Amino acid sequence: MNQSLKQMQLDNAINHQLKEIQQELSVTLIDGTYSSEQARDILLNLVGSKINFHNQEIFSLQERFGRNSAHSVKRVAELKQVRDNLIQYLNKLDNKQVNVRINSEVHIQIL
Repeated sequence: MNQSLKQMQLDNAINHQLKEIQQELSVTLIDGTYSSEQARDILLNLVGSKINFHNQEIFSLQERFGRNSAHSVKRVAELKQVRDNLIQYLNKLDNKQVNVRINSEVHIQIL
């Protein structure tokens, strides 16, 4: 059996399996009321995790292929701005003894 026929069979099998999987999924990632300190921890850890993910992508591509991921570089800059905005906002809540409601949904879609 030649290579292209094997690849076609593999592609067909994968496509068949994907048709059996739900095409979209929405999940609630964060849904609660938190103290301002807890909100700070949750949000900054979430954003920090995304920054770390993209930094690892950048490092991996640089090490393996000698190039950067323009998308990851852009996202790191955007996420750092998000982090700075969150810090600025949450700093205003320091020593205020207020609670914060956070709700975050994640939507996943097979392309």
